[in-house]
Amino acid sequence: MKKYIYILVIGLLHIISIHCSHSQEVIKLIGFTSNGQTVDNLVKWNAGQTNFTNVIPVDYVGVLGGSSIYNSNNGEYYSRILLNENNNYVSKLLKYNTQNNTITLNEVTSVNNGSGEVDMQNGFLYSYDSDQENNVYLNRYNPTTQLSTNLGYYNSNDIGILFPDGSCYDSDNKIFYFITQDENVKKLVKSTITTNGFSYNVTPLSGPNIIGNIGLEYSNEQNNIYIIYPQFNSNTSTSTLNVGILNSETGEVSNLVNIVEVTGLQVFNRTYDQATETLVFIAIDLDNQQRLYKYNTITNQLVNQALPQNTIIEIEADNYDYALTRFGILGNTENFLNSITIHPNPTKDMLTVHFNNSDSEYEIFDLIGKSVQKGTIQNGQKIDVNHFKKGVYIINLKSNSFNENKKIIVE
Repeated sequence: MKKYIYILVIGLLHIISIHCSHSQEVIKLIGFTSNGQTVDNLVKWNAGQTNFTNVIPVDYVGVLGGSSIYNSNNGEYYSRILLNENNNYVSKLLKYNTQNNTITLNEVTSVNNGSGEVDMQNGFLYSYDSDQENNVYLNRYNPTTQLSTNLGYYNSNDIGILFPDGSCYDSDNKIFYFITQDENVKKLVKSTITTNGFSYNVTPLSGPNIIGNIGLEYSNEQNNIYIIYPQFNSNTSTSTLNVGILNSETGEVSNLVNIVEVTGLQVFNRTYDQATETLVFIAIDLDNQQRLYKYNTITNQLVNQALPQNTIIEIEADNYDYALTRFGILGNTENFLNSITIHPNPTKDMLTVHFNNSDSEYEIFDLIGKSVQKGTIQNGQKIDVNHFKKGVYIINLKSNSFNENKKIIVE
């Protein structure tokens, strides 16, 4: 029977204990605060500052550890939260839109059952999940239509223990990576998304003696997998927290830095800022204080900074501007799932849509999910968006052979 490692934050925050910038751009962070009994605020702040830039009061019993995802494609932060409704605990999927500071609570989907990652080009979310027979499959979730798709199953012999937030995603090559452990061997599962599903291979990790949880982050610019992990030293019988690089072909872990000043860590209280190439995480220092750590993967510089005077959990970096700059146009002209192109994009008035079909239904949504226009078009037909406000929208194109979302920008 497969085992999933989840940590639910209820009551006092549990810290997993271990014994153990090249750019001046602002790193924008999102997360929750805990008062020791409940989750009391959803917050935004800039790394290094001790005051929040935005505080939205909430009243949640807890958060599923490692369930947070930031969708850089549409600017939404997702997390699995637990509510107390009439003395009953109810799980919900929180969707926080960072562009207009609105929160919606939806029925739970399978997207956060396993470690979730976003494709920055199209906004799809990928995660490993399991059915009622405990068979593990790759799930794709469309946040616009709120539909989940089972892309296929993994061989049960390849999958063992699965770790919270032990995954990352390559948005250029459509590869979903995650860590699994079978007996005492940790392995990297490399899942390459294809038109009809996915293919995968499994590679055992080699190198340091890694104990406990593993966190992965992917750099789109460097095409590197960065790994954060506790390492055991058999000579001293002590453990330290480390950051390294994971070779996706060989499974070899190369250590970059030992963080000896840390005594405790939530591996899933971690994120990666793509614009500054910085691994960001929260840990407990030698004075038993929660601190923000930033490791710049270009300069190899590690710094720790003060946090606002709150217990902070489930942090994610706001990579919306980065994704819009790097993938905004590419995400609407790529030839991935279907031969669909939209041009010009950005536009001020008209969009021309090309696809391999006779006709298609379309519906355009704003970034809070509101439908603003819909209809039926033929291949090569234009859509008038001259009356739209300036901004980013999502167009859903659907026929009997495809169901695809594309980002459009109205100037």
